[in-house]
Amino acid sequence: MDVSNIITLAVGAVGAIATYYGTMNGAKMQIKNQQEQADKQFVNEMKKLNQARKQQEEFTRKSIENFLSNEIKSNFNKINNISLSRDLTNNSMPFVYLMNYTYKYDEYNSLKHELIKFESDEVKEIINIYDMFYLLERKQGVQGFTQTEYEALKKAYNVCLSKYL
Repeated sequence: MDVSNIITLAVGAVGAIATYYGTMNGAKMQIKNQQEQADKQFVNEMKKLNQARKQQEEFTRKSIENFLSNEIKSNFNKINNISLSRDLTNNSMPFVYLMNYTYKYDEYNSLKHELIKFESDEVKEIINIYDMFYLLERKQGVQGFTQTEYEALKKAYNVCLSKYL
């Protein structure tokens, strides 16, 4: 073999090796770019899904509160009067005040399992308001309340005055 053939063979081998590494590096770069694009697309899709989920949760929460609002107003209208409001404001202890009402709990009972999924002050207020109705119905007046129950009654009553009239 003469020297020119060896040089040609060596140049060809070096060229083949360089081509191989260049092709491999190019393929790696292309795969890396495609992976980065896929990652960005995945992140964008997750953001869209989270935003859609949050919007759905907010719609559900508002719908539940709307349904319950009507029932609370109906129940509260049975007990709301000037005399009870005055007595609750002026008395720090339970007092004699009789009432024999039956309250509606249909919406609350059907929605309370969904309601408790939303942790908020409004949800706590709604639960406290319904606790007030349950206590008033069971005890049929204010005089049988413990001090803790009485304080909860006053708080729930005032929430109803400010939000459900």
